[in-house]
Order: sequence, then C-alpha cells, then structure tokens
Amino acid sequence: MSCDIETILDHCIEEMQAGRSMDAVLEEHPDMADELRPLLEVVDGLQTLPDPPLVIDDLMSALSRTVNAQDPPQRERPRSKVALFSHPILMRVAAGIALVFALGLASTVASANTVPGDFLYPVKRLVEKVRLVFSVNSNEAELRITFSEERFAEGLKKYYQDGVVDDALFRQMLEEAKLALDEALELPPEEQTTLISRVGYLAAHQKNVIETISQSASPAAQKTLEPVAEMCGRRMRWMEGMMRDAQMASPTCPNCSQSGFERAGSTDEAPESNTDPPKRSMGEWMQMCPDWN
Repeated sequence: MSCDIETILDHCIEEMQAGRSMDAVLEEHPDMADELRPLLEVVDGLQTLPDPPLVIDDLMSALSRTVNAQDPPQRERPRSKVALFSHPILMRVAAGIALVFALGLASTVASANTVPGDFLYPVKRLVEKVRLVFSVNSNEAELRITFSEERFAEGLKKYYQDGVVDDALFRQMLEEAKLALDEALELPPEEQTTLISRVGYLAAHQKNVIETISQSASPAAQKTLEPVAEMCGRRMRWMEGMMRDAQMASPTCPNCSQSGFERAGSTDEAPESNTDPPKRSMGEWMQMCPDWN
C-alpha cells in the first residue's frame, strides 16, 4: 500500500464522519487495522466530549495564522499529509488536547469514579483510549486487566446505587480480560505467566461476586444476571484448562459459591475419562475462548 498511515487515518476519519462504522472502515485496511483502531477510538471518543470553549477555538485559529504567517510569501510550504489546522476532526483533537492542559488534571481525577450516564464518564473512557495508544505490549496487557476491573467496579456501583444490572458493562469486563490474554501471548514466558495468572485470579473473583449478587437479587435482576454468571463460569473453566495445560497453578477463589448451572454440569466440560486429554497450546485455547455469540 503506497499511502502512508497519516493519509489513511485522514481518510478513515472522513468516512466515520460520513456515518460509516469504525469496523467497516477498518475492513478496508486489514494490514493496518491494529495501528489505526486505537487512533480512531481516540478521535471517536473526542466526539462525545462537550465542545471546546470559544477561547480554545480562538487559540487554535490564532496559532494557525501565526504558523502560516511565518512562511515567506514567495514560497509555499508543502501541504502536510494530515492537515492539522484545516481538518475539522484533527482541529478538534488539537483543541481537546489544549483544553486538557487548560483545565489541568481536575476533570480526569473527577471522572475516575464515574459510571455510564455520568457527565464526565466519556472523559474517563477517552483517557483509557489515550493510555492504550501510548502503551507497549506488556503495559497494554496490564491496562486491559485494569480496564476489566474498572468495568466490573462500574457494574457493581450501578447495581448497588440504582438497582440496575448493566450487562453491557459485564460483557465489556470479560472482553477486556480476553484482550489482556491476547496481549500476554506476545510477551516473554516469565511475563506471560504472571499476566495469565492475574487474569485467572481476576476471573475467579468476578465469577464469585456476580454469583453471590445473583443469589440475593430481585427476580428481574436475577434474569439479567443469569447469563452473565453463566458466562463467567464458562470463562473460569476455560481459564482453568488453559492454565493446567501451561503447567500453571489454577486460580482458587476461597468461599466461591457454585451456581445451579455449574452444579448441573456444562457442555464445556470434557467427559470423564481414564486417559488424560491432549494438551493444547495457548493459541489453541484462545481460539476456544467462550464468547457471547
């Protein structure tokens, strides 16, 4: 592909502005999807923020005029592949960055304990996306674990505050944990083992808490929590199999409750046999990851 990433990013932003989804846009650039996705997520996140105050727009316009005025009139500066001050979306990105500096860290700190529906929650999610953009593999895996914990905490907070089960948050919780494992597979063996163990113990804890909540929840909440608890159980058994084949200690969860689903057994579990099942590689286990589909 002859176009560089800046030109492709510019095109993708325009396509998303026109109403196309991020996934549809990225399908046109499969070789660069991993590089483009975090950048597009940041841009998409900025769309959910309040418009920058007029003073920021004025600042960026003044800066644009100052930069342009520095060129001698007889020489035209080569046009940047990403027109920072002429492209509306990238102008908004620059304005958003300037706004962060203008406001300091106050809004970021204030957004830390927000949940979906709170005014500053988009700020919290945008900060997460920015952190991913500037992360390396090991740090990205750590961040994904942190984000799984965040979605879990947000789901619990909404339930205890409002009595509402936001199953979308619990689905995101499980997805972030899976993404952490994806990143962990790219790491050296020592780091890989540590991160997989962390995800395993996190899965055990999340499964226990959700099942405990479900036992005392209202009938309506139990109906919503049931598939979440079931998926947590399937993920837990999947993690146990993966860690067993990798000769890692399976995660334990003291006083974990056992759901009716688990007591009745599951098709995910292999039937009892006198012979040990063949061991699978980490890659094979990742392909078997239980999902909502």
